Amino acid sequence: MRYIEFVKHKCASHRRHYINEEDVKVLLSRLPEDLYSRLKKVHFKDDARGNRCYGYTTKRGRKEITICAMPIRFSISKLIQSTPGQSHRTFGAVKGSQWPIRAIRRFMLYDVFLHELGHLQIIDSKAKNVNRKFASETKAQEFADYWRGKLWSKSLDHPDPVHNRPSKKEIDGLENWVESHLAYRRGMELKQRNKRKEAIEYFEKSISLYKDHSLALESLGMCIFSTSTGSDDEKNLRKAEKLFKRALSIDPLLPDANLILAMTYAFLNDQKNSEKYFKKSVKIDPYSLRVLSKYASSLDDWKRNDEAEFIFKKILKKEPDSVLILRDYSLMLIGRRGNDGKDLDNAIRMLKKANKIMPDNYLTNYCLAMGYSFIDGNLDDAIRHVKIALDLKPGHRNSKRLLKDLLSR
Repeated sequence: MRYIEFVKHKCASHRRHYINEEDVKVLLSRLPEDLYSRLKKVHFKDDARGNRCYGYTTKRGRKEITICAMPIRFSISKLIQSTPGQSHRTFGAVKGSQWPIRAIRRFMLYDVFLHELGHLQIIDSKAKNVNRKFASETKAQEFADYWRGKLWSKSLDHPDPVHNRPSKKEIDGLENWVESHLAYRRGMELKQRNKRKEAIEYFEKSISLYKDHSLALESLGMCIFSTSTGSDDEKNLRKAEKLFKRALSIDPLLPDANLILAMTYAFLNDQKNSEKYFKKSVKIDPYSLRVLSKYASSLDDWKRNDEAEFIFKKILKKEPDSVLILRDYSLMLIGRRGNDGKDLDNAIRMLKKANKIMPDNYLTNYCLAMGYSFIDGNLDDAIRHVKIALDLKPGHRNSKRLLKDLLSR
């Protein structure tokens, strides 16, 4: 297995991977080595052609497997209905509804990956035609079904339940899944309309109906985190921490849960755990500008300025027109305000560039106002930009506070 290379490719923000390198390694470790001796590389790509393809193998040589990213919420019902011998409950799901995350992860690992590994098996070594030499679709599915049944016939002592068949307790819990998921979806609608108080009630209802609804746990944690007042609100931060950890015990690859948990620990001044989850977030999605930016900003807060600077400069080299990175890098420099004014000058220059790329962004104008507020003789520019920010978003509390401070000078 040490010769297998795992490659992570860029993924769209509304899609994600449900399994990773560690999951695949656990599965392979349970199989005879000769079954995966041909396998040289495993790709994790956003290459599903909509939702039609869950994975595939290379035609030439049959030595590589690709596992495709999927939407954050989706159902595999149609594929299950067309596959003989399988049912939704095989993987821990309910017919006619979107699937629980645990069921999706179990399916992607013990059906999709095993199926693609089946395509690597040689059926006729003398055949010149590749399609005849290696296992066809039917044979590959037979391979997946056989080895899934064999592996699940004995319980594996592993903390992640996806490596075993759904337990009776998990199946019994599905009785309230549909109602729980409807409550979660209603909560998401309210959250998107900034009705957080009502959204929290629906997320709590969803969890009370199905305690392992990882997306509801994640969303509830994010609502509580967003309503906290920062490092001085330990009670809410601890509550968010518990929710995120519960969500990650069900789905370790939840992108937002990992990132916001890292930020939660940063507010709690727990640098060790914060860095642990930041690194995990980067590993899950090494191309996420949001993750890299938050990590770099936290490194600067921890007085590791050179590391933070290195990350921001590296990203800007690849994404010179990223408004998010230009703005967050500038905020870091404004907070630092060193180098005899050079940091502020660089911050203003980058913010002007960001404002030119996206002129109607209230946060960029707020940051410009803050930057100008620290430069002598630029009070009028600061007031002008903070007023623009408030015109674009009248309820922005930080802009209101900054304007009040600027007018009192």
